[in-house]
Amino acid sequence: AKSVGGDYLDFISLPNNKLGFCVGDITGKGMPAAMLMANLQATLRSHAIMYEDCVKCMYGTNNLLYRSTDPTKFATLFYGILDQKNATIQYSNGGHDAPLLIRNNEEAIHLDSTGLLLGVMKESEYEMQTLALQPGDLLLIYSDGITEAMNPQNEEYGIERLEEQAIRNSTFSSKETVDSILQDVQDHAEGTPQSDDITLMVIKRI
Repeated sequence: AKSVGGDYLDFISLPNNKLGFCVGDITGKGMPAAMLMANLQATLRSHAIMYEDCVKCMYGTNNLLYRSTDPTKFATLFYGILDQKNATIQYSNGGHDAPLLIRNNEEAIHLDSTGLLLGVMKESEYEMQTLALQPGDLLLIYSDGITEAMNPQNEEYGIERLEEQAIRNSTFSSKETVDSILQDVQDHAEGTPQSDDITLMVIKRI
């Protein structure tokens, strides 16, 4: 939104046919946010390689971020590990907007927070949840730049419209779903300048 982005999106190859993935949102805008995002990326990747466990990864990442950043700086983070062989996801959500699991092309399930924002408090505790992906399931992870996108009437795009679009496009491919939702956000804005970074990740079981 301000030439240099502060959102964090990543995929991390892990042993045993597993894939780490995350979406995060850094406080602030522009270069300061981007620098903190780079710090978060390096920290998370190092812990993801050491610990094949969401809770240990989030715990260690939070502690290092807390020690190395200003008290007013923090980040939200959703981190998951996809077991491609068993079609399961283990995840922890550190204060990030609840991702949407679209099931049966008609139901939106919110994956709520399992711990605090990162960098706010030392020794924060996080919980891990396990999700079994069923055929056709679609997991949508986003930053608040989508739901808070404004139009000329100062109306937000909103979570309800995002749910509707996710359900409507849940039979499409991941790329088609991403493209359709981003286009709908743009249509809603009607040319209103973007005020926040926009990030969208979709994982689908065929």
